[in-house]
Amino acid sequence: MYTKGGVDEILAKCNFYETVDGIKEDLENYKQLIYRENEEMAKNALRVLACGYKILENRPSHEEMKNIEQGLIFIRNVWDDRSSKN
Repeated sequence: MYTKGGVDEILAKCNFYETVDGIKEDLENYKQLIYRENEEMAKNALRVLACGYKILENRPSHEEMKNIEQGLIFIRNVWDDRSSKN
């Protein structure tokens, strides 16, 4: 299941983030980079959206649907790889 929205909105629903090295758990530390890059893109008048996902093992019940967008994995952005190599 994938979802998109504003950076703050999506980050509030995520517990993890994904990079080329796999899924990481230290999201609080990674948020610093996300917000810095978000600010830079916004300065250039770019609309910034975030995406998150969750792997579902089965079709969620009606009750599970109420919290389906919790515990997501923040999807890395293209800028993430470039900025980490500088």
